[in-house]
Amino acid sequence: QDGQVNSETHHGLLIRGRRAVYEHTLFNLDRKVGSGYLRGWLSCPYIDDLIRDFDDRQETGRAPTGENPIRLVSRSRDGLHDEHPFVRKLRALFSEELIPLIQDLAKRHAGERPLGDAIQERLDETAREFARLLADDLAELEVDEGNGSGGDEAPLKIIPGRVLVRPGEKKTLTVHIRPSLIPDGWADDLNAITDTPTIVSIDGEPDPPEPHPDNPEVLVSRVRVLAAPTEGNAIIRVSAGSTHDSCTVTVDSTVQPPPPPPEDLEFSHSHYNLRLGRRRSIEVRAPLDLVVALGAKLQLSLDGDPTIKVLTETCDLRLDPGNGWYVGRIPLVGDEVGASGELVAILGAHNANAHVQVLDPTDPHGLDLQIKWSDSSPRLFLPHRASLEQGPSGLVLTIYGQHPTIYPLLGAYDEDRRAFQYSQTLEVSLVLAEIMATELVHYLLEREFARPGQWIDASRYSSRYRSRLGRYLGKAQQMLSSADQS
Repeated sequence: QDGQVNSETHHGLLIRGRRAVYEHTLFNLDRKVGSGYLRGWLSCPYIDDLIRDFDDRQETGRAPTGENPIRLVSRSRDGLHDEHPFVRKLRALFSEELIPLIQDLAKRHAGERPLGDAIQERLDETAREFARLLADDLAELEVDEGNGSGGDEAPLKIIPGRVLVRPGEKKTLTVHIRPSLIPDGWADDLNAITDTPTIVSIDGEPDPPEPHPDNPEVLVSRVRVLAAPTEGNAIIRVSAGSTHDSCTVTVDSTVQPPPPPPEDLEFSHSHYNLRLGRRRSIEVRAPLDLVVALGAKLQLSLDGDPTIKVLTETCDLRLDPGNGWYVGRIPLVGDEVGASGELVAILGAHNANAHVQVLDPTDPHGLDLQIKWSDSSPRLFLPHRASLEQGPSGLVLTIYGQHPTIYPLLGAYDEDRRAFQYSQTLEVSLVLAEIMATELVHYLLEREFARPGQWIDASRYSSRYRSRLGRYLGKAQQMLSSADQS
């Protein structure tokens, strides 16, 4: 769809310059079958150059050029000017580059069948209830954790602290040593052992520690581990003198590829939606070496509508032990529908920007959680029943309808009704409730046990899982089964 960034920004391309998002559009391609599956962004600093050139010429009394005859973006920032020569060329480029991709997406999703309007409405209502529960539980975790634990000041630290690998896969662990913090000195002797060599073995000796290139107080070593063909868990223990640290390695054939590490200071997304009056925390990330060199405290600002408040002037990054980089969460709240601005985080000479906009609480695209249905081929997701991913408006929980746990219960698909025969039965509702509750509880527990000072074992995880599951499963069963008597 065309226009500025708004509540409908769930497909199309965001066109952005150096510090701002100027438009969300597919131009005239949004009516093509398959365009609804296309989402992304186009970074074009040249837009800023054209705007600055036009403004400078106006201020000095010079005539605009033929290539830049009118201001590309109005001062109210309501999108790119359709009649500007640059926009005409951009529209032609979109057609040339995107039409083949849209056609491919249309073919790929030709078999998608919706679950049914009635059940989807109940999923949306359940998402609203889950969003409230999640907000409370995540806020509780943030209060317990504080605004981050700051930089890694441990005498010895294995990064990451938890690793998922496939059978036969090799993995390199980074070890940071601060000799000045090791009691009784240290003789440069680094040792690595595994408690279960039949599951995970140490592949050679640890690398000799060398000074970090940006922080000589930190020594860096690397330990390589090798997963056996057998699935299971192992604890890797690295010691320097009387100081040690441990890392849990899980060997699992169903492990998904990890997310790519940040290359610089960056937000997890380029734009975010805030619900009116609702506090939301936005995640910012930084690579390990950047924090080691410059510290863990970010300076924050917001360039835009003053009704959007950043609730803290600084943010302390903390180490994410599961991924091996640093993260921080920045709390914001918006007090006026339609307000927008650019959130800026600064670390030394590095900065990250994200566009934020305030939506009405009743706008479904402003929800902190969306529940979607996918009828794609089971080959795309097996063995998973659902996925939970962070989107610009919050979490997106996608249920895979052709998974064998639910597909046999749905019955035949009615093309006229555009719904499955048994989609509103109690059996289907109970399975959907269990799938959704399970995904959300695992997400919460991953956040809970990733906090500094937390430790995890099977019995503790199981106890916390049962405790949280009852809260979410009961609500989902109530919401989804309430209309199944019809």
